[in-house]
Amino acid sequence: MQHDGQHIPQISVRVLKSNAAIVTAGIITFGHETAKLFGALTTDEQDAAFLELAQALATYLHTVHQST
Repeated sequence: MQHDGQHIPQISVRVLKSNAAIVTAGIITFGHETAKLFGALTTDEQDAAFLELAQALATYLHTVHQST
């Protein structure tokens, strides 16, 4: 392909199979002050907060949250 005398590289696009597994993983961390506040929560409250955050991140990234 040529455009204004410059070469434009071709972009190859690969198609995923319908049953392809895609995984995105991450680690949620807090700063020192937030960690102190988070540590004051009960285990159930911490679990609920992590779950809510993970679901919000999945929504933001246009994906789904699934844990085992």
